[in-house]
Amino acid sequence: MKNLIFLAIICLVVQVSAYAQLSSVGSIGDMPTSYVSTARQDKIFFFQDSNGDFSYNFSGATSYKWSKWDVNTSSFVLVLDDNTATSSLNNVTDGFYSVQAKDNSGILSTEYFWSFRVDASLSTDIADSNCSSFRLTSAFVGDSSVSYFDPSSGQAIVAKADGLYSWSGNAGVISTQPYVTIYDLPYVVSVYKLTYKDSFGRSLESDVEYKDPLKPKAMFSITTNQDGEASFMAPLTVNFVNKSQNDDGEYEWTLYKSNEVIKKETANNMIAEYDSAIYRSTIDTPVYTYETPGTYKVRLKVKKTNKNDLVCEDSYFLDPSIVIDLSSLKVPEAFSPNGDGANDVLKIEAKSLKSLKFFIYNRWGRKVYSASLSNMAFEDYHVLEWDGRYNGKALNTGVYFYTIEAVGRDDEPRVQKGTIHLFNN
Repeated sequence: MKNLIFLAIICLVVQVSAYAQLSSVGSIGDMPTSYVSTARQDKIFFFQDSNGDFSYNFSGATSYKWSKWDVNTSSFVLVLDDNTATSSLNNVTDGFYSVQAKDNSGILSTEYFWSFRVDASLSTDIADSNCSSFRLTSAFVGDSSVSYFDPSSGQAIVAKADGLYSWSGNAGVISTQPYVTIYDLPYVVSVYKLTYKDSFGRSLESDVEYKDPLKPKAMFSITTNQDGEASFMAPLTVNFVNKSQNDDGEYEWTLYKSNEVIKKETANNMIAEYDSAIYRSTIDTPVYTYETPGTYKVRLKVKKTNKNDLVCEDSYFLDPSIVIDLSSLKVPEAFSPNGDGANDVLKIEAKSLKSLKFFIYNRWGRKVYSASLSNMAFEDYHVLEWDGRYNGKALNTGVYFYTIEAVGRDDEPRVQKGTIHLFNN
């Protein structure tokens, strides 16, 4: 019976809504109804932090009647009878409303609408902070849905807010969930922002500050006595430049043996890899000279002691590793000991060697020159020179053959052979 009464009210009204304008003042959003038994759609208006205000204007109208649906009587109850050209209804509480525009001939138009106040708040916090992670938490206080009914059938309908969350930090969006665990800990004070938006039109934000970073950041770079060279060669002096942040000033440097040596030692079960250090230091910026070729890893570990004696650590491995090339031997392909002052002497350059033996033979295999170096220092290139003479006599133009037998700073033997063109014209 109640539904029939409401249907009768609707049927008696001649609606010419094309000439009408219903406006909400301060509404944060709206959506259409989803009635089941009728195709008609009314608007649902949402307000935050205040009740709704509405205005209605219909061309030619001389009076307006605003009514609210009374659930007890299942009928509209008049709340404002306004004899003005444009009418307003203020401080509208939650419910279902109608507004009629009239002139002397009767009702010109009727509009139906719903109004809901959906106050909400959003707060954020940090929880479970430790050396490896912390949680960003949030609390949303407010209605996640509102209920209205189909005026034709009386069927209850729920409109959901469908809230969307978005956490962001210095690197942009990090999560679309209300809670998120951060594993990549910042080592400086950082601010995280949570944004909430929903289909009711609510838009909320809340910031939380990561005030006391627990974890330090290990970082360093290097400079060498060969900066600018295409490649490094032994001896290589390396300055380790500490760039760590948020630490206590306690450092653990580990300079490992070359990868090649570690592989050999571990394969022979001689030593565990984590013990394969050639140098350790606790100073801020150590300096070390590498004397043998190879690929070397370097690690820096830093610490920070926080409240309740919570000690957090961080480690950094140099990337890329330090690569020192094999010993260098440079033998020219030709020289002309003709006394013109240009290229008169054959110069053999060597570096990163412990010892060296150099032999030159003519095409019949007779040795015409030999020289050796032992206990070689490793600061600079070492040079052997040959003036193209044998027993004090200038040799003829031709092709000569050489052999170099050397021992590198890694104690590995090296043998190099080749030819030299001697021009004595």
